Amino acid sequence: MAKTVNPKWRNALLAKVHIAKKQMPNLDDDTYRGWLAEIYGKTSAGKLSMHELADFADFLEGKGAAFPNSHKRSGSPRDDFYEIPDGAPFASQKRWIAAMWNALDWKMSGLDTRCASQFGVDKFIWLNDQPALQTLSKDLVGRCRKKGIDPYDAQPAS
Repeated sequence: MAKTVNPKWRNALLAKVHIAKKQMPNLDDDTYRGWLAEIYGKTSAGKLSMHELADFADFLEGKGAAFPNSHKRSGSPRDDFYEIPDGAPFASQKRWIAAMWNALDWKMSGLDTRCASQFGVDKFIWLNDQPALQTLSKDLVGRCRKKGIDPYDAQPAS
């Protein structure tokens, strides 16, 4: 069974290669096409597979092309923050859980993943079952203590 290729990803990689080509002022078209022919046996980046495009972009980066913010999306949520509104059910307990999670130096997105797998709730903020919150709290207290972190010091001020 052939793998399906997302055309948006392929187009993004192709654009990345073309941006790299423009960033390198000493790169003429003959050299560029020569690299393509030498490495992949093709004279056009448009004829490269997705894997080859990614490889060629890395090759160009090694030759001096720069791709700023290649792994950071603008407007993405902070990894160390989880907003819990005042009116949320069990808000103080959820804040304490989030504080312990952060004290353990884990990505906050992992809290959603844990709630989805353990409790069947996609977002931690939507977890409104007191026994489930207590289970999560007890587990995190144990993990904090095991790492030498005082779980009660992680508790946010009321």
